[in-house]
Amino acid sequence: MLLRYAGSTGVLEPAGGPLLGIDRTGTCPETRPDLPRGSVLALYTDGPVEERGSDIDPGIDGLRASPAHARAGSLEELADQLLRKARRSPHRSDDIALLLTGYHPGRAPQAG
Repeated sequence: MLLRYAGSTGVLEPAGGPLLGIDRTGTCPETRPDLPRGSVLALYTDGPVEERGSDIDPGIDGLRASPAHARAGSLEELADQLLRKARRSPHRSDDIALLLTGYHPGRAPQAG
């Protein structure tokens, strides 16, 4: 997911590759997204967006809608806000992993 400075979100759809850890000889395609200055890139597993017995698309849509309403002063606060619903769900049985990184060319990288 890509969170733009203005608050809109988008989904990056890189070329698919082999599952990690399944085929040691497989190669993964490289993707170079066009990231606007001040954007935040969110990488996540299916854990925050998928509930057992349900379609994954509503969970992805919900995660995408969250940043539009978030008023976070840091990536850590944004991560907490994005994961709040997943942590409270009694139907969540998978791991929950989220990596946020801010894109600010010319500044030291920031991650949360």
